[in-house]
Amino acid sequence: MPTKRFRGLEEERQQQLLVAAAAEFSAHGYQAASFNRIIERAGVSKGAMYYYFEDKADLYATVVRDAVARLVEVSTPVGEATDPASFWLEIREMVRATLEQYRIDPYLAGLVRSLTRDGLPVAPVEEIRAMSSVWFTQMMQLGQSLGAVRHDLPVDLMLAIAIGASEGFDVWLADRIGELTDEALDELAETVT
Repeated sequence: MPTKRFRGLEEERQQQLLVAAAAEFSAHGYQAASFNRIIERAGVSKGAMYYYFEDKADLYATVVRDAVARLVEVSTPVGEATDPASFWLEIREMVRATLEQYRIDPYLAGLVRSLTRDGLPVAPVEEIRAMSSVWFTQMMQLGQSLGAVRHDLPVDLMLAIAIGASEGFDVWLADRIGELTDEALDELAETVT
């Protein structure tokens, strides 16, 4: 967790530090990211950075939590659905909003890719995986209750498949998000739901 000193900074300064770190982690992943390049890009001294964060892992955790919070805002669980058609319509709209968030947030896709590729055993990765599991389970159970999701497979198997597909999709998307038009995003949302 960032220190109290970081949380005491003005919001603009916090964002300056987080954006510098997000750019580095997004481009290089956690393992290859350079703490020194982040410090240089942020325009702070090494001492100041350690004044705000314990180490690179702490900074990464903070950046990832910040990015995921923005993603969660648009990836709200499906709750208004009353039948299979409305369930899948809500899923499609949520996927489209998520795709748009990837496009407008220049570092989000790379950060999500780093979570998958680096295989880090750090707290935010485990938190995100746990949150993902809960979300997918709730979505599947709602879909089953509405007759939109099959009942002949165990929920934990469908969960493993959904999370695996989602992580693979995130990696694929991170490499292509800048090339996708609005029409392509619409088609993608339609195809994956």
